[in-house]
Amino acid sequence: MADGKKYPWIEIAVIIAVVFFLGTSMYYRNWTGFAVGLISFAPIVLFYLHYSKKLFLAASVILMLGFLSLTGWIEALFLVLIYLVSSILIAEMLRRNRAPEEIVFSGIFPSLISGIGLWIVQSFRIHENPIVYFKEITLQNLKETVHYYERIGMDKEKIDILNASLNDLASWFLYLFPGIYIAGLIFMIFLNYLLVRFILVKMEKKGFSFKPLSSWRATDHLIWGFIFSGVLLLLPLGETKILGGNLLIVFMLLYFFQGLALVAYFFNRRGVKPIWQFFSYFLLLIWPLLGIIVALFGLFDIWIDFRKLRNTKTPA
Repeated sequence: MADGKKYPWIEIAVIIAVVFFLGTSMYYRNWTGFAVGLISFAPIVLFYLHYSKKLFLAASVILMLGFLSLTGWIEALFLVLIYLVSSILIAEMLRRNRAPEEIVFSGIFPSLISGIGLWIVQSFRIHENPIVYFKEITLQNLKETVHYYERIGMDKEKIDILNASLNDLASWFLYLFPGIYIAGLIFMIFLNYLLVRFILVKMEKKGFSFKPLSSWRATDHLIWGFIFSGVLLLLPLGETKILGGNLLIVFMLLYFFQGLALVAYFFNRRGVKPIWQFFSYFLLLIWPLLGIIVALFGLFDIWIDFRKLRNTKTPA
């Protein structure tokens, strides 16, 4: 239960309204779009950690009824699995002070399973092959993206090139979607973990202890997965290339996180002001090339050990 108030109904109502808005916005893909997913788990995790389980259960029922009022029961179940189950797992792992990678991976499984399930159910609803259904949706979204570029004044020659390659782009996206989807979930849960961690530290919540993120590093054994994905890409078979490409996306994201830990380490060593740190992290999110460079630094850290973590007993 929250400190002070026995029945903090206003706070609870605000949290429910925020989560409901985030969930429906993500589902209907309105103006808030995918961006709301980047912070959508954090309010529920904090609610679960801050209030009693009875209040959390009551709020969950209200959310379920709200989702049911706007969607079918399958879609409502999908949203509940994504938000409530994942958030409970994240919160429980936080209570047990587990490692960041364990917290993140525990949170992605309900979303992964429910997302795949909803995709299959919706394809059968319209009596269509799930793969064909997904490609049609992808092609439609790509066409809408091209129309958007056309409206904002992109060069006509570039628009024509994009229109001519829509089918190829849809096929490639279909092949690489498993890796993109899993990497997207990992990235989303990771950002929510950072937000929750930041708030818990500011609240000075008892029972939670966090090691510096600047000392985080991926397990050395993961390099074999990275090497295996590269070998698959070099093989002449199309199926192995697809599998290798999907695996490579996931492993590069993990080494991107290790690269971020390196960046945080050097910022701390150099005493960089928070405003410049925020600006630098923002650039990493919007500039793909810079993100790839950071991921490569994270990969090379396996051999170079920039932070000398193997030679110290305490985190850097």
